Amino acid sequence: LPFGGKMTFSATSKLGKSFWAIQTGLMIAGGAETWLGWKLGPPAKVLYIQAEIMDILLANRLSAIERGAPQNIDWKMARSNFLVQEISEVRPNAFTPSGRKVMEALIKIH
Repeated sequence: LPFGGKMTFSATSKLGKSFWAIQTGLMIAGGAETWLGWKLGPPAKVLYIQAEIMDILLANRLSAIERGAPQNIDWKMARSNFLVQEISEVRPNAFTPSGRKVMEALIKIH
């Protein structure tokens, strides 16, 4: 994505959207040279807004991703740049004005 770019993707439940988002975010955060055929830029901050995965499951996913990731990723950098923001309330709908406000406020925090 270009600087300031946005991306959305959708699929039916349990097809791996969250896993893909976490993996891709970590590759960007850690400065992997390529990921799934995409050329990535230098390490960058990534904000993952977490609204549905229990903490222990998220921790397990992060560990599994780290164990199976390419060797050319800087994990110290990835851990520093990959920010997880919990949302304890109802998941905001980014396509509504109120949901957009919630998302923008979370982005500003970081």
